[in-house]
Amino acid sequence: MNETYLFSIKQWAAATAQSCSAASMRCMMRTLYLLMSLAAGVALAVALAVAPAYAEAPAEPVSAMAATTLDKVNINTANAQTLEEKLVGIGEARAGDIVRYREIYGLFVSADELAEVKGIGQSTVDRNRDVITLE
Repeated sequence: MNETYLFSIKQWAAATAQSCSAASMRCMMRTLYLLMSLAAGVALAVALAVAPAYAEAPAEPVSAMAATTLDKVNINTANAQTLEEKLVGIGEARAGDIVRYREIYGLFVSADELAEVKGIGQSTVDRNRDVITLE
């Protein structure tokens, strides 16, 4: 903050405090509140003036086709590591459980069947529905 502003704020606060009687706590609190509001306003003005210098260029949009092709995961063929990387809320242990379930019961016939795997609920299936494929 500019020293000129600091000096002016200090002078204003001192003058206002002196004009309040010692017994007038309300006057002192009002002065403190106004001073804090003024300081916050100056800090906000500085932040807004500096912010554009740090703004990043907008990211290039990814085509819908590229995004869907890259993000899909076939739960019938993916290994545990791929399942862990591609599915939200699926860690190493759950990814292994999916592979074991598939080995025991065969291929999944729907994405909803994934909720049959111990530790995977319907909400996890719903969060991942857009990336799950069976083909």
